[in-house]
Amino acid sequence: MAGYGDEIAALCDMSAQRMDATMRGTVLEATSRVVIRTPVDEGRARGDWQITVDTLSRGSTDDVDPTGAKTIAAAVSILPAGQTAGRTVYLTNTMPYIRRLEQGHSKQGSHMIERTVNDLPEIVDKAAQAARAAYP
Repeated sequence: MAGYGDEIAALCDMSAQRMDATMRGTVLEATSRVVIRTPVDEGRARGDWQITVDTLSRGSTDDVDPTGAKTIAAAVSILPAGQTAGRTVYLTNTMPYIRRLEQGHSKQGSHMIERTVNDLPEIVDKAAQAARAAYP
């Protein structure tokens, strides 16, 4: 028979799982949106988006990724489930022209970061709903 302490421990465990799943889902969706919204010529700007945990990346990846698929897959592999909540996650791009792309110097699109930040309430809400469904 489970006691009150066991119930509290189970609630704490479920809450931690939900928090981690919400954080991970939010970061991955925001990253995907930024990457896909990044204008592409040769794919260097999309390929240089980097997710790092607890340490800011300052180097370039030298990756060419016109579709953004490799970059998004790399983000998924860097954020394993159960290890995201409570940590600092950075999304960086060291291409010298990334600021100009953000500010509108491409006919393909601009403001990929600004638009994604504006989407954050929706992104977090969907991630939290998915976490509640996964950890009832």
